[in-house]
Amino acid sequence: MLSVRSITCIIEEAAEKIVSESEKVSPEKELVEAYNERYEKFKKYYPALNGLF
Repeated sequence: MLSVRSITCIIEEAAEKIVSESEKVSPEKELVEAYNERYEKFKKYYPALNGLF
C-alpha cells in the first residue's frame, strides 16, 4: 500500500516532468483595477443569478 507521502512524491515528480515555465507574466496595474471592479460586481450579482444558469 502506498502512503500519502509516496503518492505526493509521485505526483510531484510527474508534474516536474510535464510542466515547464516558459515566461513570467506580471499584471498590468490598469487591468488589475478594471478586473477588481468587475469582480466586485460579479460577487454582488452572482447569488441572485446563480439559479438561472
